[in-house]
Amino acid sequence: MTQREKLIERLSRGEPKSALADVRLLLEQHGWRLARQRGSHANFTKIGERPITFPISGGRWVKRPYVTLLLRRIGSEE
Repeated sequence: MTQREKLIERLSRGEPKSALADVRLLLEQHGWRLARQRGSHANFTKIGERPITFPISGGRWVKRPYVTLLLRRIGSEE
């Protein structure tokens, strides 16, 4: 099992929140980059795609509904 597969599995578990570091790593592995992080929102961009923006809870967590949408968007949903 590759690192990417393990990361997707960890994010797909259904936990109420996931670490921003994990979400960022997955996005970067799929060609996205952190364009900016201001206040409680992170904005990721990729050429030819609409930006992905989601709120950050507690300074380092991404809540479950946003992780689910993210997995759908990058095509890694189970």
